[in-house]
Amino acid sequence: MKTRLPRMLLGLVGGVLLAGMSLGGAVSVAAAERRPVWEKQDQFVALEKQDVSGAPNEHPARLSSQVLRRTLGALQVRLEGDQSVPLFTEGELDVLGPELQKALELATPDDDVTFAVVGLHPTLLGFVKKPLLTTGRIFFRQEKLNLILGQVHELVRESDDRRLHPFVPGSRKPAPRPGWRVTTKGGELAQVDNRSDWLALALLPAEQVTSPPETATNREAKPALAPAAPVQAAPKREERPAGQARTLEERLILLNDLKQKGLITEEEYRAKRLRILDEL
Repeated sequence: MKTRLPRMLLGLVGGVLLAGMSLGGAVSVAAAERRPVWEKQDQFVALEKQDVSGAPNEHPARLSSQVLRRTLGALQVRLEGDQSVPLFTEGELDVLGPELQKALELATPDDDVTFAVVGLHPTLLGFVKKPLLTTGRIFFRQEKLNLILGQVHELVRESDDRRLHPFVPGSRKPAPRPGWRVTTKGGELAQVDNRSDWLALALLPAEQVTSPPETATNREAKPALAPAAPVQAAPKREERPAGQARTLEERLILLNDLKQKGLITEEEYRAKRLRILDEL
């Protein structure tokens, strides 16, 4: 018994180390195969080879950022027991629109476009916003934008080790049914292979602002030359009453402004941001 127990402990420790090495190796291999188009900290839009060989994609695909933004912006997600909320925030769409456009134009027929973005999504009846992760795999085929979602609205913690908690895009490989359901503002979505995480999206045209056709009536009513509007001074920023504390969202925005202006270091930014998020 005295010699067997240490051997068992050594075996357990060795197993844990091997598992860690295997996981770290898998993550590093995936990162090595990824060709980034856009990166910001752990977020990315990138090109990767198809995870399962099959029919070639219709790449390169030339889709405007406005069309991509509107198509993805129409998506809603319903988590278990919650009401439907936008899948992507405006900030996430600001990134995905132009960066997906670039990636799809660079992609070859056996390339997929993968992404991981983090947005501040409202929680607790909208009083608090939390950083939530959404990942996916995108490719264009048969006039449809295929979207395979991976992680959807998962809480991001700065303290997480990405080797143990990597950002993983969706996959063509069979996956367990997720605990969420994606719909669109117009109703249900077409699912591929009866999978709720794999959607075939019809492209929505970019919104266009058009003027009403000119008629004799509005032609007569229209002045020959409209007077120039007076230049108005920009409104002053509303001052905060003395003693009123900033909200968590305002503190995060202020902290980000300080970092962008170079007034604090990256380490100070991460440490302070973590302390603010811990108050949620």
